[in-house]
Amino acid sequence: MKKAELINFELWYTNDETQDQNKIYAALEELIYKDIDRAAPVDSIFGLLLCEGFLYKNNEDFYSLLGRVEQYARSKGVKNLYLIAGICEQYQRELNKRNLGYQILFWDYSVGCVWESYKDRLDQTLPWNSAAGRFLFLTGVPSRPNRIGLLSKLYDKKVLSRGAWSFFPPWTDEDKTWCRDYLKRYSDTEYDRFINFCDQSVDDLYKDAKEYSRLTGKDWAEGSINEQEFIKDPNWMDPNIFWNTSLSIISEGHVYYPATDSKFLTEKTWRAVVNRHPIILADSIDRYNYLQDRGLKTVDKYLSNPGYAYIDNYDARMDAVVSNTVYFLDHARENQRSIQKDIDHNFLRFMQIADENETMLDRLKHDFFIPETDIKKWFRQKGFTHLFRVP
Repeated sequence: MKKAELINFELWYTNDETQDQNKIYAALEELIYKDIDRAAPVDSIFGLLLCEGFLYKNNEDFYSLLGRVEQYARSKGVKNLYLIAGICEQYQRELNKRNLGYQILFWDYSVGCVWESYKDRLDQTLPWNSAAGRFLFLTGVPSRPNRIGLLSKLYDKKVLSRGAWSFFPPWTDEDKTWCRDYLKRYSDTEYDRFINFCDQSVDDLYKDAKEYSRLTGKDWAEGSINEQEFIKDPNWMDPNIFWNTSLSIISEGHVYYPATDSKFLTEKTWRAVVNRHPIILADSIDRYNYLQDRGLKTVDKYLSNPGYAYIDNYDARMDAVVSNTVYFLDHARENQRSIQKDIDHNFLRFMQIADENETMLDRLKHDFFIPETDIKKWFRQKGFTHLFRVP
């Protein structure tokens, strides 16, 4: 009997213009059964939840699906069931409450992808430039309070002259409506002036692929966006962008309804860490706590308001990010040695987590005889399209 098999338990799309979660789960269940049939007889199965982990799966529909999959796997002689989560990994208690016989293992997906992008190019990264005196703010989808909302606060306070940023005006009707409503304090003329002024990119990579997060399964199946350089490697960025700035404002990945868990970090954080940048987090309190739990240090102790991350009011928290950014830029050189120690600490922590990831893969290879070809297929990738299945 074969020792173990890796099976993708994630499905994001069906080949449709709109996405029906019930249809997606039905298609996923059928695909998993087919994969189990192909693997049988097998002793252990590792269900891969790498890109989204439990982010959108902490719900009864998915737990019910896992229950049916477990029954089917047991009927095929599978003895051990594991779930490898790449983010939002802290749901073992929920599985146990429902008597589901899976063990969750954590493999940090974002660290893994960033490591693949940078491991052969670490010598191209540059040291921290404390004298740059400018911040870096990379956004993405604009319709977020900590993206267009924070950018508008930097704009209003005339701080953008001290920064480099990426901002792409909303391009879908939904985002256009959200952004205009969120900035209703602006007149139409003021709003247009703001949008036109802030329309900027630090490179062309994301600009050429920015619509990827708004595509449907049909778009992915029929289009060619997966040939864009950004899609192949969404982590790499010209090191000079970091050299020419001295602080990264981090606006992390959004959590879409119905998910509520923000206890994860994406390439936005880890890319700054690898490029030896100090970081200030513009995000939720839960995200800030998770960042601390992962052993990273922010620039809090070098700020005028070091407790900003725990301000209950989100809008006031973003105001504090603006004032703290200015303060940090004004005083960075005074605290240069201490900040450098924190930068070195964060880089070392990234390398430690990369090692922890590798230890997990070694266990798969040596304890479960998973071949290196399968490890490479699922884990040694820079992007995410290798996880795509569009039935």
